[in-house]
Amino acid sequence: MADHWDTSAFEDGSSRLVGEQHVDKMKDFVETYRSELEALDDLLDRSLASGGDDQWDPIGVDLGAYEQVTVSDLIQSPSLSFSKVTKALATLCEEISLMKTSAETKFYPPLVMFGELATDGALEGDIQIQLGRLFPFLVELSQFVDRLYAVITNLVQQLAVLATLNGYESVTFTTVWKYLSVAFQVLITFDLVLSSNDSLPDSWGKFKRMVQTIRKDPTKFGVQEEDSLWQFDKLMLKLKGSLIDGYTFQYSLTLPFDTDSVRVRGNNNLKAIFAKTLKTRYEDLEKKKYQPNQMLANNYLGTCALFTFYHSLFPDLKDAKLLKNLWQLNTNFPFVHLYANHTWDSCLFFAQTVPRLAREAKVKSLASKQKDFLASLVAGFESVVTSYYLRVSRWMIHFESNPEVLRKKSHLLLTGLNLAQAVSDLLNQFLYLHLAQQQAIRSNQIPLVLKCLTLLKGIRAAYHRRGTLVAEAMTEITRRFAHNLQKLLTPGLQKLGNSADKGKSSVSRAQAAVELAIRMLDGPPTRARAIVFRIAYHQIPSSALVNAGVGIQQK
Repeated sequence: MADHWDTSAFEDGSSRLVGEQHVDKMKDFVETYRSELEALDDLLDRSLASGGDDQWDPIGVDLGAYEQVTVSDLIQSPSLSFSKVTKALATLCEEISLMKTSAETKFYPPLVMFGELATDGALEGDIQIQLGRLFPFLVELSQFVDRLYAVITNLVQQLAVLATLNGYESVTFTTVWKYLSVAFQVLITFDLVLSSNDSLPDSWGKFKRMVQTIRKDPTKFGVQEEDSLWQFDKLMLKLKGSLIDGYTFQYSLTLPFDTDSVRVRGNNNLKAIFAKTLKTRYEDLEKKKYQPNQMLANNYLGTCALFTFYHSLFPDLKDAKLLKNLWQLNTNFPFVHLYANHTWDSCLFFAQTVPRLAREAKVKSLASKQKDFLASLVAGFESVVTSYYLRVSRWMIHFESNPEVLRKKSHLLLTGLNLAQAVSDLLNQFLYLHLAQQQAIRSNQIPLVLKCLTLLKGIRAAYHRRGTLVAEAMTEITRRFAHNLQKLLTPGLQKLGNSADKGKSSVSRAQAAVELAIRMLDGPPTRARAIVFRIAYHQIPSSALVNAGVGIQQK
C-alpha cells in the first residue's frame, strides 16, 4: 500500500492520459513559439544594406543651406509699402517656423517623458522633487507659449489691416495662412501631450499640497519672506490654467485681436479673404484625399484649426455645412499623428472647440471609420509591404551603382525620399490605428512591421553612405528648379517694365514683387528665401500675371 498511496482504487489511467495530452499540447506550443522566434531572429539578421550608425561618426557634414543674413537684409525694394508688408509677414512666418522646430526639439520630449520612471517604490517627497526639477522648464514653456500668442496676434492684425488696404482686397497670402495653421498645430500638440500625461496632474497636486504645508509655517522650512510664497502660488495658478489643463489652443481663439487702431472681429474684408482661403484649402484636400500622407494629414489638421478660428472670429451657424464637409474628409484621414504616441481626432477636436456647431452638423465619433480603415489596411498590409520591399530594393541597386548623369542622380535622390515617406506613413497608420482601437497586432504581421523598419533603416544608411552624391544632387535640384522659375518670371518682368500702365500702383507693386521673387531664387535655398519668395509672389495680382504671360498658377 505504501508504494501506491497516491493511486485511487478506481483509477483506470484516464487522468494520466489527460496529463500526457496537456504535456503534448505544451510541447507543440513551445515548438511553435520557438519557430516564430527563429523566424523573427532570421528577419532581424537580414538587412537590405549594412551600414554603421551615423551617430557614432567622428565627423559629420551639415548639408543644409545656410546664409548669414536676416529677412530684412533679403528684402530690398524701391517700393517702400511693398517692402514693409513683405518684411512684416516674412519675419512673422519665419519666427513661427523656428518656434515649431524649437517645440519639437526642446519642449515636446521632456513633457512626454515626465513620469515614465517607475514610482511604485518612491519615497515620500521624490515626486515633489521631480516636479520641482521640471518647474523651471514649465516656466520657460509658459513664456514660449506667451510668445507664440504674441506672434499669432501680430500676424492676424497684419492680415486684418492688409485686407482693408487698396489693392490688397483680393490677395489671399496662402503662405501666411499656412504658417498661422502651423502655429495652431504647435498649440494643439502641447494640449494633447499635457492632457495625456497622467503623471503630471497627480504630481502637480502633491507639489501644491507641499507648498500649502510650507505656507502654514514658513520659518520651519527656511522661508523668510512669506510674500514670496504668495507670488509662487500665483505662478502655480497661472501655469495650471495656461498649461497643465491643456487649453492653450482654445485660449488662442479668445486673444484680444481688436485694438483702437485695428479691427479684426467684424472685418468683412478679412472675413471674405479668410472664407476664400478655407474654401481653397478644402478643395485642395478634396482633390488629393485618395493619396493620403503625413503632409496632407497636417494640412487637414491645419484647415480644421483655421476653420475653428474663423468661426470664433465670425460666428455663424451657416458654417455647419463647411464643418460637415471637413468632417467627411476624415474617412481618408482617420487620425493625424502629431508626436510620439499622440494622435489627433477631428471629431473630439470639433466637439471641444465648436460644440454647438458640431451638434448642428451632427458630427459623430471616428471609432467606426477607424475600425473600417484598419480592417482594410490589415487585409492588404502584406501585399503593400512586399511591393515596397521590391521597390526599395530596386531603388537601392540603382542608388549604389554610381550613376554618371546628374539628372538621374537627382531622380534617384527624390525617389528614395518619396519611398521613405510612403513606408513611414504606412507604418504609422498601421501602428497607431491598432493603438487607437486597442487591438493587438497579429503574430504573422509582426515580421511585416519589422520589415518596414528594416526598409527605413536601409534607406537611411544608403543616404548616409552616399553623402557626396546627396550634396551634389541637392545642389543640382535646387539650381535647376530656381533656373526654371527665373525663366518663367523674367519675361513677365520685362513686359511689366514696358507696360503702358507701369505708373499704376498695382503694376508697380507687381514689378517690385517679381523683382524680389527673382532675386530670392539667386542664392542658397534657405528657409527664409523660400518664405520671402512665396509672400512676394502672392502680392503679384493675377491680372498682371496673365497680361505678362507668366504661366505659374498662383496658390
